[in-house]
Amino acid sequence: MKKFAVRLRKEWADALRYSPWVRKTFRKWFEFKGDRASSPEDRLDYYFKAATSLLSPKEDTLSCKINDVIDEIPDLYRWTTARYQEPQTVVSKGIIIKPWVSELEKGVIYVSFEKHLIRLLNTADFQALQKQFIIVFAPSWSPPHSPALFTMPRLLEEDGLFSTISNADDHAYMKRISPRIKSLHLYASSWVNTDKFVSRPAVEKDIDLLVIANYGTFKRHIALFKGLAELKTPLKVTLIGQDEPGRTIEHIKQEAALYGVAHMIDFAGPQQYSQIVDYLARSKTSAIFSKREGSCVVVVESMAANVPVAVFKDAAIGSKEFINEQTGMLLDNDNVGAQLTQFVQRADTFTPRKWLIDNQNTYKGSVNYLNTELKSWHEKNHKPWTQDILTLERSPLATIGNPDELATMQQEQQRVKKEFGLWIGRE
Repeated sequence: MKKFAVRLRKEWADALRYSPWVRKTFRKWFEFKGDRASSPEDRLDYYFKAATSLLSPKEDTLSCKINDVIDEIPDLYRWTTARYQEPQTVVSKGIIIKPWVSELEKGVIYVSFEKHLIRLLNTADFQALQKQFIIVFAPSWSPPHSPALFTMPRLLEEDGLFSTISNADDHAYMKRISPRIKSLHLYASSWVNTDKFVSRPAVEKDIDLLVIANYGTFKRHIALFKGLAELKTPLKVTLIGQDEPGRTIEHIKQEAALYGVAHMIDFAGPQQYSQIVDYLARSKTSAIFSKREGSCVVVVESMAANVPVAVFKDAAIGSKEFINEQTGMLLDNDNVGAQLTQFVQRADTFTPRKWLIDNQNTYKGSVNYLNTELKSWHEKNHKPWTQDILTLERSPLATIGNPDELATMQQEQQRVKKEFGLWIGRE
């Protein structure tokens, strides 16, 4: 009886967390508090909290209000750096993908995560830096509202900011956030190198279902455990993940025990990227149980290994865009266990890797797309484009995928360090 009560409490908490009504209520409450806050800083705090509960761009009344408050800030550069308190000069989530060519032809810096974007401000001459480089930013979440995304387009005086997305809705959000954001139809998952993944025959696969997810509550492991508890015939499931604040592998094991399904699961813990590639090669299927996050790179990594992926129909996850009859399955919220069983039984009928490559949803296709967009911008602004961008991939961190181009990036990395005091890339 006690286990039942604990399960019920967890399931109710999960249902409320993703209830549209609850999210709308929280948004309105924080927006109400922000409207009545006395200081600009407090108003922004409430507005940014409210923005995390936005359900669609149609209800975005917050971007305009945030911009109105930011208009009141006299020294935006100082305010932005103080807000993030990121004094480091190592932009480890950034990479130079085109060296600076001339006063007319810019180089390109690709950078992920808001705090690393802000670290670009930690140079003595940011004005000179922005004259040499276009910034391509990859936000970490959707909705994409963050102080960095509101202020950086204003600070980048010449060109504004190029930005990838975490969800297709982000295009509309970014128009509201700033007309100086040029949103690109690229995800964090757009840079997967399929050459690094192995596709094994079905007879060599010993894992029915692979779940790669950190142990944060938003990854919704309980949805998996509840589904497995419905089964009469067990599945062979492997969980790969790492601890999050307040949530460790022990919490995950305890939740699995609550549902009586721990015996079905290999709790593999955190793994290196090369080991994850091997686990994927051994897997018949993979699944994502979260309802809301960013792009979710695992979806495309699974497809690269020719592993079909299951995602909930009502999930707000960017890479859900890639789920179709060839690549995976969209789950209903009821009878999850039966759906997973059927999915595993049909695993060898899917061709996700072929679809991924045929539709150019790999790092090669993404490099071509980004290069075309940047070249087009130069041409529209009557600027030359004599050098294409380098071959960017994320495996999982951003790197140069063509070894022959690595020296070019490293030489520019050293020049930027010497001239601007910033190290763009991993140390």
